[in-house]
Amino acid sequence: MPDFLLRDLPEELMTALRQRAQRNARSLQTEMRETLQASVRMPRDQWFAEAAAMRARTTRGGETAAESIRRGHEERDAAIDRALRGDYDDQGRP
Repeated sequence: MPDFLLRDLPEELMTALRQRAQRNARSLQTEMRETLQASVRMPRDQWFAEAAAMRARTTRGGETAAESIRRGHEERDAAIDRALRGDYDDQGRP
């Protein structure tokens, strides 16, 4: 892995990097490496591929998060309505 030397950094920048490294429980070197890595722009096709993979992991049968939450609320409300009417299944569940 290549190395490089960066000179004449302002003291304020070094102080900020040291503080951020401490907050993130990392060494200064690791913090600087992560900062540089995060600053490199991801190629557009890779960004779209990662976004699609994330969407695939977070959808359930093509259902959005909002739809899933709404369905859960509707199921809960229906169970409450059944319980209030006294409609229970064989296991005593509304």
